[in-house]
Amino acid sequence: MRITADPRTPGRLMGALLVLFSLGLAAPAQAEAQATVHQVVITVDVETGAISYSLNPVIAFPGDLVEFLAPQGSWRVTFNQLTPFVEQSIANDQPQPRRVPIRGNAEPGSYKYTVFVTIGDQTYSEDPEVIVRGRGEQESQPGTGGF
Repeated sequence: MRITADPRTPGRLMGALLVLFSLGLAAPAQAEAQATVHQVVITVDVETGAISYSLNPVIAFPGDLVEFLAPQGSWRVTFNQLTPFVEQSIANDQPQPRRVPIRGNAEPGSYKYTVFVTIGDQTYSEDPEVIVRGRGEQESQPGTGGF
């Protein structure tokens, strides 16, 4: 008995692989499109050294995205112990944003972090926080029924 391959098999196999590959890429893109994005713009008053944030604290849910940006210079956000993100440290050597997802299994609670912003030869730092809520909790800002 002689077994021969169907000449269409490589094409079918390649088509199936392309479908599977595109599904794998589409799922994260769809999840990101449906996630809430919390933009944290970090600004430094170079006269006083005071750092301000467009959101502080950040109140988010697992799967949400946090976009950090310090438009005045390079920046780093570092979690000393626990982090709601995969990375302990998030940085950009340019004044451009970085968008990072909160882990789906992040425990509800408060996560303190340190922000470093370098403008010229001066580095400024401060310690804000990210608050992760459980999926059943209501979203509210501090002072309005929040933590």
